Amino acid sequence: MTGSAGWLKSQNPDVEAFGVSPENSPVMYESMRVGKMVEMETFPTLADTCAGGVDLDSITLDLCRRYVDEIFLLTETEIERSIRLLFEQHRLVVEGSAALSVGALLKNKERFHGKKVVAVVCGRNIDLEVFKRIIQ
Repeated sequence: MTGSAGWLKSQNPDVEAFGVSPENSPVMYESMRVGKMVEMETFPTLADTCAGGVDLDSITLDLCRRYVDEIFLLTETEIERSIRLLFEQHRLVVEGSAALSVGALLKNKERFHGKKVVAVVCGRNIDLEVFKRIIQ
């Protein structure tokens, strides 16, 4: 996220970059909110590649603070809804982490209305039984 955001902002400083985290694992969200890396309990999430903590001495927070304007949080229901929409509307099979950007757009429609928006959707490593449950 910070690599893409940093490059985009170097080309156009007016670009806004947003991150998205699952509510069940809001480590970077909370770290940005308090201005330092935090350790906290996290819970299982469909966005499992975004779950868990970040090393306390990682450079990630500094890069996020520099390049990311805001981080949105999504519930598991919102993540499921995004996975389902991507399949039903676009026939894309995506994992939970890949659906986060679309979920943030759906949750914040009015904020992005009339703007040019790019949502990064990458990652298809979803368990077949989980996927079938979500799309039924």
